Amino acid sequence: MAQYEGIDMAELEKELKHMSADSNSANTGEDAKFVRMPTQREGKVIMRILPKKKGGSHWYCATRLHYLSMGNGNKRAYHCTRNRIDTDKGIRWVGDCFICKYYSMLWRDSEKLSGDEQVKLQNQARDIKPVERYYFNVIVRQETDPRTNETKQNVGPKVYSAPKVIYEKILRAMKGDDMAGEAPLGDITNPKTGRDFRVVKKTVRVGNGPEYPNYDASKFEEISPVGTVKEFESWLDSLHDLNSLRVLKTQEELKQAIRVHTGMASGQDEQDDDLAEFRTNGKQASTSTASDVIREDLVVTTTKPAASFASSSSSSSEEEQMADEDFMNDLENM
Repeated sequence: MAQYEGIDMAELEKELKHMSADSNSANTGEDAKFVRMPTQREGKVIMRILPKKKGGSHWYCATRLHYLSMGNGNKRAYHCTRNRIDTDKGIRWVGDCFICKYYSMLWRDSEKLSGDEQVKLQNQARDIKPVERYYFNVIVRQETDPRTNETKQNVGPKVYSAPKVIYEKILRAMKGDDMAGEAPLGDITNPKTGRDFRVVKKTVRVGNGPEYPNYDASKFEEISPVGTVKEFESWLDSLHDLNSLRVLKTQEELKQAIRVHTGMASGQDEQDDDLAEFRTNGKQASTSTASDVIREDLVVTTTKPAASFASSSSSSSEEEQMADEDFMNDLENM
């Protein structure tokens, strides 16, 4: 059998501890790389997360995305240029990112305001807040080709773009949860003793609010082989380079993206203050009139998570609302 590397469970435990502490192109070849989530009110996708090939990169890739208006009613995803590191205090994103810098400035300026003006400025900041994503190589157990309506088995490898809540769910399932009485599942990527992952979508409504999809029922299946030896070897040889998906723009390119997002036609840098042209000084910043297009079928949020997978951050629902397909469509332009 092909050489692969299983998941380091000691490293997983450390990762989970830190996570808990931290509070269009449908028919293109590019889009075909990615797992398509259900578009109906309810649905499921069953996939198998693949391990890394021996000597290869990590079994997943972590990134953060900022969604900025393009001024034409659409949004574009930009990878945050800060890097994820492991410190004594937990996982942190460090380094320079102009969008993060602008986001922080908006929030500071909002604190000088009150009432509706403060709310508006804080909403502008939330609109571009970085959202964590985790990419995995997976095999989709069954998929229908939208062009031919043909149903295929064991399709892939494809890239599954998971939000933070799903990533934490995967980690906790492997590690187990004593409080919830859930035994550890171990290395779910193991070709012999691993498990398929069932991503379940259910449309829910809270009170009189709008409907939105909920993925709390997602879970791992019973132990099963990934496939035949020949299939597994072929899949390992065809893994996507997950790190290549994280294409970073220069700080000047990110600055220009903010110009477009805010509706500015142009701007000049100041030598002593590269935020000068965007500074609000306590006043509401200008914004574009572009509508916020977020596809509901790919929003991931939770209402009242099960204890075993409860998010450590009260703002996790807000952070996880994002558009997978919008990001996929933007990959070709990055």
